[in-house]
Amino acid sequence: MPYHRLTSSHHKLRCVHGRQRYEAAIRSAKLGPDTWWTVKLYCLPQGIDPRVLLRNEVEQDHHQTKYNDGHVFCAVLYWEEQGDPHRAHSWRSKLTLGQQKRLDILMKWKPVKERLMSLRAFPGLLDALKLGNVERMVHSRGLPQIIRNLDHIYNTWDMITLGESRVRRAADVPTVQHLQMLAPSASRADRSTIRDLMQSGELFHTVRDPGLRARIEQRILQTKVLIPSVRSFHENMKYLQIVNHIMESYLITTLRRGEAISEALDALWSQPEDCLIEYTEGQFTRAPRPPSLDLSFMTVVVAALRGFPRLCDGDYRGPRCEVGERHTAASKDEIAIDRFRALARKVGYRVATAQEVPLILADMGECAIEPAEGPVGRRWNRPFSDSARFCASKLFLPELLEDKPMTAYPGTLFVQRDFIRSFFGEIPDLGPLAQLPPGLPELQVQPSPPDLPQPASARASASSRLGISPSDSGLPSLENPRRHGWGPADFTGFTWPADQESETPSLPRRLSIFSEVPDRPRSGQSNQLVPEGSRPPSARWTSGDDWLPNSHVGWNSRSNTAQSMSRSSMNSRPSNYPL
Repeated sequence: MPYHRLTSSHHKLRCVHGRQRYEAAIRSAKLGPDTWWTVKLYCLPQGIDPRVLLRNEVEQDHHQTKYNDGHVFCAVLYWEEQGDPHRAHSWRSKLTLGQQKRLDILMKWKPVKERLMSLRAFPGLLDALKLGNVERMVHSRGLPQIIRNLDHIYNTWDMITLGESRVRRAADVPTVQHLQMLAPSASRADRSTIRDLMQSGELFHTVRDPGLRARIEQRILQTKVLIPSVRSFHENMKYLQIVNHIMESYLITTLRRGEAISEALDALWSQPEDCLIEYTEGQFTRAPRPPSLDLSFMTVVVAALRGFPRLCDGDYRGPRCEVGERHTAASKDEIAIDRFRALARKVGYRVATAQEVPLILADMGECAIEPAEGPVGRRWNRPFSDSARFCASKLFLPELLEDKPMTAYPGTLFVQRDFIRSFFGEIPDLGPLAQLPPGLPELQVQPSPPDLPQPASARASASSRLGISPSDSGLPSLENPRRHGWGPADFTGFTWPADQESETPSLPRRLSIFSEVPDRPRSGQSNQLVPEGSRPPSARWTSGDDWLPNSHVGWNSRSNTAQSMSRSSMNSRPSNYPL
């Protein structure tokens, strides 16, 4: 007698044992995809949840692969919501002791837990959740950035799925894996891939309506960002941890327990007199807008991303290796560190700066052509070495705000901008920029003590903008500047004398970390600087705080006479200074 056949043309059949049982059969040496399976059929009344009525059958896990962390996390949440702690504990027992500890941390971390719970609307997202990364998330001191990125994931997928629950449920694991980190607005290849996957039915395969599928495809192609996922969140957390480590190490003296890096920096900020934008290394332009905390914070973040290979110690890895390259660890460069601190002070942060900012940074090499980030694996985590070299010379706010034409694959700047946007928010508009004068006249400086912290009521915290309660304790007193690393170069006010031929008024400015330094003098030439109108072609502007070779002679713009400059610290030239 032949076997009875059951078709599902009018009804959906739900498998009691799903992907884990199938994967175990595929991997088995005795079984395989062509093996016949014997199954039990259950006819349940409408509205009955099989996970409740058949929970013993559903949750027995013999002859199947191990559940991943995301599946266990969702199951624990489900049974806790159903008021069945015994079942929740049974699911916890499927984890190792270390994983159970991290799960407990995550369940008590309310802001993150709530956002992960919301991602359950898209079944394929939490499949990549890794409990082993919970400790990295905690130690990163980046709760506002974590919350922003998880919200970014939800908002992007809600937009892709048209805000409809039936389309959300169709966002399964293969759909998420195919779409994650594609850039339909910047890559012709990615747009072609999306169209092919939609036509083949590999994306949202449970959605059969042609009109609805066309709407979904159009919405995906309209996405302006790299399509995020929980896996991309974990990968980019490694990059975020490096950025936060840099800011904590060089800008913050004391960090209270549970305080985020951005909160601590908010307390150190006071509005500078000018809104200056760095558009290339050591060169600034004035933005026609008032300074703001958001813009200053974004400036520091971009500087940390640009220079991370020279700002981290050996505990953190440098750029990822291109094919055939040797791995190189990150290494501290004291010159880069001093410049980073000086830049932060220039945009309004009250941080200690070094007495001198030497001339030459360690050479990272150049990459004049923007690398194409073709494979998806290049679009998350730390940049590869070619991309890092390109970022060292091009990763500045004006470059990030430029609209780039669509190319075959997204470029490095698009990937970096997406990382910044997903963790730190949109880059503030700079308005039309005008380049500052290429040179500065002599600065009349007066030392001043370090600024005192502002009261908590005067601070605009990034956490408050995200609805998070900031820490209440104040900052440590800086009554002893020397003990905190303050030096003679920490000046906060000086006069900018107007040139006799210029109508520019004298305005108070912050001390620039840049000075004019002549090239190495040829035989018979003097090191003396000359007036602007007769400056020789060899004169150049570079970084450094009045480092002058040999005679140390500077130009006085008031009297148009040479003026000798003496400074005791000038005897300690860096070893790489060109003699």
